[in-house]
Amino acid sequence: MMCVDVGRVTGLETLLLAFNRIQWLPVELGELKMLTKMTLEENPVLKIRPELAAFHHDTPALIGFFRGEKEQNLRNRGLTAVPPHVATKLQLQELYLSYNDIAVLPPALHVLHDLRTLHADHNQLFIVEPWIGSLTSLTDLALDRNRLLSLPAALGLLTRLLTMTVEYNSLSSLPRELGLCTSLQTLHVEHNPLRPPFSDALEEGGMETLMDLIFELGADCNPPSRANTQQTMRFSRS
Repeated sequence: MMCVDVGRVTGLETLLLAFNRIQWLPVELGELKMLTKMTLEENPVLKIRPELAAFHHDTPALIGFFRGEKEQNLRNRGLTAVPPHVATKLQLQELYLSYNDIAVLPPALHVLHDLRTLHADHNQLFIVEPWIGSLTSLTDLALDRNRLLSLPAALGLLTRLLTMTVEYNSLSSLPRELGLCTSLQTLHVEHNPLRPPFSDALEEGGMETLMDLIFELGADCNPPSRANTQQTMRFSRS
């Protein structure tokens, strides 16, 4: 087994691993942008993951493959649904779905616990389901320019969230639980038909006053139940 720390050796140019007993390769190999030669012959991993056999003589292609294991760029592909293979990339950290025609984010994505960036802006989303609370590593969530009427209370489970953008939707309110996202630094909700007290705060002092209100409301509410989130997820699958 290889250590995931190999991704920190960013200046590495040669990596000779042939004739070993390697059964698993870390996605951190995608960070080795200077690597020009890597040998993998006669390792069990080539039988366990036969798709790697096509790359093991082409080091740049192999590095590109592992970089893709951590990042999926599906911007502007004319998609009406998220491809099923995305949910199989359990080490995915960045997912870009912008500028498509996706109406729903599938509950199957709940397994992406390492996901830090989710951009689904400029789509046709009309709902964000509570399973999104399972993506507890999220720091950057972009949902602007969709058709959203509301946001789920389960967003309050995303305690690492730093940035959220939901401009140009049809939101009339924001969930009180959003105030539990105490790491939140940047929030954009402009161009939504917000009602009081959110509209009043926005008009009175802009986004800073609105965020103060959100954190104040969050201080008085209980965290969303993870059990309820999972029940909703199972219901969505049926």
